[in-house]
Amino acid sequence: MFRCATVILLTAVAFAPAADKPAAEKTNNLTGTWTHTINEFTVTFKFEAHEMKVEVAKSDAETLTVHAKYSVTDDDILFGYTTKVEKKGTDEGPEKGDLFSFAYKIDGDAMTVSDLNGSKPPSDPARQLIQGEYKRLNK
Repeated sequence: MFRCATVILLTAVAFAPAADKPAAEKTNNLTGTWTHTINEFTVTFKFEAHEMKVEVAKSDAETLTVHAKYSVTDDDILFGYTTKVEKKGTDEGPEKGDLFSFAYKIDGDAMTVSDLNGSKPPSDPARQLIQGEYKRLNK
């Protein structure tokens, strides 16, 4: 579940970029932290310009942290590749160099992630874990 979940990273996801701005400018607006909880998992996306970190935690003993470089398209698709993967208590999840993409939509302090894809196709449980509605924690 972690493997494809983080192919996700890949969580995510931006902060109300204007539709008429170029993709490069939109990417620079993707900053902040977004989170959601599903069952016993918490997924958190932390965005900086062109870099993101996705944390998937089941407990203090089982976490997956994925670092990635990313960009976005004019039609709100985020795509990128993993640069570092840290696993604690699990062997599941993506590997360094894996590619990923997902669609996102921002509405105020809510972000919806959908259409998760990757160089290793995500499993249905991974899609259920990553896709969904996130709440903004900070900008």
